[in-house]
Amino acid sequence: MDQDELIAFLMIVNCNNISLAAEKLYISQPALSNRLRSLEEKLGYPLIHRKKGGHNLMLTDEGKAFIPIARKSQLLWANAQRIPEQINQNILRIASVSSITTYILPNVIRAYLKTGANASLRVLTCHSEEGCKSVEAGTADLAIISPDIYGNTLETLPAYKTKMVCVSGIKSNLPKVIDISTLIPEKEIQVPWFPDYDNWRRNTVPLVSKPYIFAGSMELMENLIDDDYWCLMPSAIAYHLRRKDVTISKISVPPPDQHVFCLKRQGPMSDSMCSFLGCFHQELATIKDTTSYLKAYIN
Repeated sequence: MDQDELIAFLMIVNCNNISLAAEKLYISQPALSNRLRSLEEKLGYPLIHRKKGGHNLMLTDEGKAFIPIARKSQLLWANAQRIPEQINQNILRIASVSSITTYILPNVIRAYLKTGANASLRVLTCHSEEGCKSVEAGTADLAIISPDIYGNTLETLPAYKTKMVCVSGIKSNLPKVIDISTLIPEKEIQVPWFPDYDNWRRNTVPLVSKPYIFAGSMELMENLIDDDYWCLMPSAIAYHLRRKDVTISKISVPPPDQHVFCLKRQGPMSDSMCSFLGCFHQELATIKDTTSYLKAYIN
């Protein structure tokens, strides 16, 4: 069985709603439905009852019985992935959401390598839910996620908060502070940053209903910011863009700040994790409109 299919099924079970499950996994609803259908075909029986127009789902008897098997399968897969780490324990394993991996962690990793820390790094890019499960399963030592997710065996560390800004092509001539209502909806490059922002955008900015494009990756988003196209994004990402031919504007009535958290297993930190978080804190301290909370954990 494909692990993505198991994750899809268990997320649907947790949310009791396909649309909400797709949103939490940051994939389209058809893609999530296809994963579920593929899993059912492999198993040879349906897992949910499908009703037209229904929002809530009802599991079949087979679906109910399959839940503990799916969870056990995930655990077995996680244990299989841990074999190399069990052979060589001198590795610090980081699971991080794509935007942070792409734009913030490179400088953090460079600084960490200069500390002479004994543990090498392994960095995995994943969604927040997957990062949480990786730490729970022991396949990651630290997850960097947004928003916060709690686990029974995990410790949640507030990492930082950062304001949302507007990034546009250099030809846009936008002022240093902009009013969202003055932006052209058709010129938007939309990115699903985090649930509170997505809710704010739906409820507060109905005029931005026809984005220029919905960008599912950071590289695509950055490559498309040309001329007078624009994108709302966290300051911590905006000031790390590789491109310099962009304008960064503050928002007069801004969306909610992005809050980022670190997850680790309960217990004392290793020296390598303390060193990594110290480098992370130093990098965050250099970013405009960003407040780091990591200093409290590295003294």
